[in-house]
Amino acid sequence: MSGLKSKWVIIRQIVDGQPSFQVSNNVLGMRTVHYDFDTLEDAKKTLAEVREIERDQRFNNDQANNYFGGKNE
Repeated sequence: MSGLKSKWVIIRQIVDGQPSFQVSNNVLGMRTVHYDFDTLEDAKKTLAEVREIERDQRFNNDQANNYFGGKNE
């Protein structure tokens, strides 16, 4: 893994008048994968898990998609 800091973020959006949250590997327009959640707590938990996987140097988008069922952009 490179020395670059992780760019994983939580993005809050309003969908049909309700808040929703995404854990994304970058900001809107620059990301390649994201995971959708109904609650901030679930998004925070997943963000922590993704960062832990990154620290273990086992993370890539394909592994994340298999684990979390993410959507490629």
